[in-house]
Amino acid sequence: MYKLLLKSKKINVLTYIYIATLFLSFHYYLTTYINSSFLQQFIGEKSIGLIYAISGAISICLFLLSSRFLERFGNYKMMIWIYWLDIILLFLLVLSKEIFWVITIFTLHNSINPIMILNLDNLLENTSKNEEVGRVRGIFLTVMSMIGVISPVIVGSILVEGNFKTVYALSAIALLPLIYITARYFKKVKDDNFHHIHIGNGIQTFIKDKNIRNIYISNLILQIFYSWVVIYVPIYLYEQIGFNWQQLGLMISIALLPFVLLEIPIGNIADKKLGEKELLITGFIISALGLLAMSSITSADFLIWTGILFVSRIGASLMEVTTESYFFKKINSSNQNLIGAFRTAGPLGYIIGPIIGSFLLIFLDYRYIFAVFGIIILLSVRFAFKIKDTK
Repeated sequence: MYKLLLKSKKINVLTYIYIATLFLSFHYYLTTYINSSFLQQFIGEKSIGLIYAISGAISICLFLLSSRFLERFGNYKMMIWIYWLDIILLFLLVLSKEIFWVITIFTLHNSINPIMILNLDNLLENTSKNEEVGRVRGIFLTVMSMIGVISPVIVGSILVEGNFKTVYALSAIALLPLIYITARYFKKVKDDNFHHIHIGNGIQTFIKDKNIRNIYISNLILQIFYSWVVIYVPIYLYEQIGFNWQQLGLMISIALLPFVLLEIPIGNIADKKLGEKELLITGFIISALGLLAMSSITSADFLIWTGILFVSRIGASLMEVTTESYFFKKINSSNQNLIGAFRTAGPLGYIIGPIIGSFLLIFLDYRYIFAVFGIIILLSVRFAFKIKDTK
């Protein structure tokens, strides 16, 4: 079987990308839903969004510089260095006690997380045919989501004692197998000819091509949605509704099931039947309704809140697969400017979303910010309506 796999370089690399994604996802999902609660021990709720915004700004700068590092050092070396850097940062975070160092180290750690996906993205793009993009990226996202479902339960059991730093240490350890896989299987993979990412060129393309522009904005709205549910929902459910971390871990795990159950079917439907437009519009509407529902429920009813979170993630899963599938059907791996610009939506979303959240918290009670979030998502569906479908 091993020799059979080696006959196809594409199948071989793609398989290892999926395996690497398992460990990267575990590293990410262990901490993503507790970061805001961890920071709340040191700073107020209104300031947490600013830390995320600073991290997002640093991430964008790193995106702009990433092509220079890729061109000079290659995918393999760059990823190995980033993994080791994040391990060091996480262990420093575990050992730090002073507020200044905790905030500084967390900000740096949080800013390099989005960069880790760049190499896997490039490899994935090179191993998938255009007509299979929806299916391949659906599998890729599903692999991430499977770990996302498991991780919150693990985190909830650890946080029974309120030991956040144990979770960060475990997140660091999860990167060690990823370093081995990268060194063992990606070292000899031939790099693409990387070009410097010029945001100006990307903006020109966005201006000229309304489909690329509107799918980017749709992806940006999705990333803003993620920033809101990652930063503000855990704090709200823990501090104000009254759930404990074991309950929250289970709720989040159940809520993430749509990403596991739906993303491969959604990718296949987008490839073979409907295209992306209708599915993307549906995702916008469902996610908006989920956010609106959050502002109307004040009781600590486990089933109701789990249902709301679950429904909102159905919408997000529709948005995630269709934005990825549509974009990568419209471009190719040689267009580094567009790929790099598209990936800035993640950190940019974590700048815009937290700033909006911090601003709203000045004037509104916590529960009502979700109503405003929902209205913003609902109004943004117009960008999905403007794209020309692939089917």
